[in-house]
Amino acid sequence: MKVEGVQLNSTFAVSNTLRQGSQQAVRQDATAKEAGIPSEEQVVKAIERANKSFEPFDRRFEISVHEKMNAVMVKVINTMNDEVIREIPPEKILDMVAYMLEVAGILIDEKV
Repeated sequence: MKVEGVQLNSTFAVSNTLRQGSQQAVRQDATAKEAGIPSEEQVVKAIERANKSFEPFDRRFEISVHEKMNAVMVKVINTMNDEVIREIPPEKILDMVAYMLEVAGILIDEKV
């Protein structure tokens, strides 16, 4: 049997791998719940509910992740003209922080 390009001779190896993967996912979920971090599914549902409640005000939310900082950004958008009203946190601030961290890393690397 072939799984993701790897030749396996027994179903035990497959079931063992799946069991380990699901146990790791459960541990990660438990850690995230303890830290109070919502799951991706919960965030998507919350954004959908917020978008429905803001329809009468001609507003919608868009969610994205900043590439370098791996931080969640929310944009409030006017649905009449697709104008961005507000970004939380502002993308320019995240860009600046990412740059500062990069420069700090370069300075530290040069001193060592």
